[in-house]
Order: sequence, then structure tokens, then C-alpha cells
Amino acid sequence: MSYTTQLLDLITKQNGLVLTRDAEAAGIPRYYLTLLARQGLIERVSHGIYVSPETFEDDLYMLQARSPQLIFSHETALYLHDLTDRDPITYSVTVPVGYHNRLLTDGGLQVYSVKKE
Repeated sequence: MSYTTQLLDLITKQNGLVLTRDAEAAGIPRYYLTLLARQGLIERVSHGIYVSPETFEDDLYMLQARSPQLIFSHETALYLHDLTDRDPITYSVTVPVGYHNRLLTDGGLQVYSVKKE
């Protein structure tokens, strides 16, 4: 089975979203992500995140996929659990102390930190 076919199967299994680390874990070289993006079979939406053209781009899902230690908190958590009738103006997240906060705050998130204990 070719790398292209393997990658397309992986994208299908993951509901249209694939991360660079997922492709590498499956033994598929990164170049094939670029190749499929150039052919228009997938789109690069962010660093290390690719989606198929028919996939709905859910910002919160992609943020969680890119930063697995990130937890949605405060008014964002209320919104996700349908405990408020307002959309959050900015998304609030909580991360362990020292988890590259600058990258998250530059992305327009309200970042809170807690100790790992």
C-alpha cells in the first residue's frame, strides 16, 4: 500500500483531521502531507494540522488536538457544557505551569496556569 493511500485512510479514520505526529507515528513521511496539500486533497489549517476539504473546521477541536495538555475552563467550559446562553468572547484555557503560554496568548486565548500537583 502506498504512503498516499495510507495517509488518505488515516484521514478517513480520524474524521477528516490528521496531525503531522499522527502521520509520523503511522510511518508516513511528512512530505506526503505537503504533496496531498499541493494536490488539493487536504488543506493545511495550522502548523501540523491538516483537514480534508469537506471537514468542518472546529477551532476548539483543532486547538485541543494541537495542545493535548490544554483544558478548556471558566466561561468556555460553561459554554461547552451548555450551562450558559452566551458564546465566550475569548476562549479560556488552563495549562500546567511552564507550558508555553506565550504561544497560546498570542493566539487570542485567556490562559490560566496551575501547578501540576
